[in-house]
Amino acid sequence: MKYQKKSLPLQVKIPLPSDLEEILIYLLSKSAKVFLVGGCVRDYLLGIKNLDYDIEVFNISEIELEKYLKKFGSLRLLGKNFGVYKLSIKVSNKVKTYDFSLPRTETKIAKGHKGFKVITHKNLKLEQASSRRDFTINALMYDYEKQQILDFFGGLKDLENKNLAFVNAKSFCEDALRIYRGIGFCARFSFHLSKETKTLCKSIKDDLCALPKERIFEEFKKFLLKAPKPALAFDLMDELLLLDFFPPLKALNENKKAWEEMKITINNLANLNEDDGDKLYFILAGTCLFFSDEKLINQKISKDFLILLTNDKKLLNKVLALVKFYEKLDFFGNLSDKDIKILAKKINIKKLCKFLENIFLKDNKKLLDFLNRAKTLGVQNYPRKAVVNGKDLLALGFKPSKDFKKILDFAYDLQISKTEEKNILLEFVKKEFAK
Repeated sequence: MKYQKKSLPLQVKIPLPSDLEEILIYLLSKSAKVFLVGGCVRDYLLGIKNLDYDIEVFNISEIELEKYLKKFGSLRLLGKNFGVYKLSIKVSNKVKTYDFSLPRTETKIAKGHKGFKVITHKNLKLEQASSRRDFTINALMYDYEKQQILDFFGGLKDLENKNLAFVNAKSFCEDALRIYRGIGFCARFSFHLSKETKTLCKSIKDDLCALPKERIFEEFKKFLLKAPKPALAFDLMDELLLLDFFPPLKALNENKKAWEEMKITINNLANLNEDDGDKLYFILAGTCLFFSDEKLINQKISKDFLILLTNDKKLLNKVLALVKFYEKLDFFGNLSDKDIKILAKKINIKKLCKFLENIFLKDNKKLLDFLNRAKTLGVQNYPRKAVVNGKDLLALGFKPSKDFKKILDFAYDLQISKTEEKNILLEFVKKEFAK
């Protein structure tokens, strides 16, 4: 793909936090040239609120940049010899961070995401510095001093046309993760991937196998949490033949009705007013609900899918728990008080109900009744606090051992099924476990 003809500088003033402006003005006083780069420029032009700022600093050395930035806060070098610094400053009892970097070139010298040789050049030409970016919309630069947006590769036109196109084919192919980054941008901004970029992505997709799944999952999380319709990303994965890497998704895609229902579900869940942690496991669970075998949700397929994404056992267990209890929906009306208390120990009931509200339920009244019962029992947000604890066992003369958990579980089971009177519970414990 040939570079598009660069446009004339666009005169505009990007509003910046006052503390950041103070730093940039100081750097200019030291003969540095400063440019906002990447997502902060793109997001401003798209009218998207931005809290992350990346600044590229020209015309000064690495030693000078370190010296100047340390005047404003705590400085940390990201990666060895990458010339990227994270500056943390305290503003109104809050810590804010900004990324500063030196202009650099990157050359692929080995396989994997760390196989790059990076060389910083304080006097690197602006166009050359910009050329290492992945997509034209991310290659835009903002000259803070002149208040101009610089566009060397047609990024402004691509923003206008909602087109996502690579900057440089050679450098794009050096990092296959850019495929998922592109998918994420398309889903987040409702862009379309250019024909040339699609072809390029397909040609290097096998290189994704060399990447740690943690890096791929980071890109997954971005489009699942930031895209208003994350299902667009799954469709683009299908188009780029990436479902081959996720057999459960590929099998689901072959059932077009289930595939469409899954997309509607995760789009609904993506727009819940929840924090990112809850929203993520809601969306993953919503996806797993459709991995069915003979009309039953297949826990093994769900687990296999999640393991392909992440080694985070806590997240995996939370998602599988949500899927498991979805299967019990038909039994909500038959659950005893004890069952509900046990359920509360395993999963947040209020969040479970919030999740189920956004899945295809036929009987919302049953769900509301179930939630009201949990509220009456006082376990809608948290399980009942254990009356008997480790200190109580020590006071009874028990010595710390691996049996403590077994004894405490016994006491808790009695608590939620019989009584919350501590003395009575301790009598049961002594009778059952005292030697």
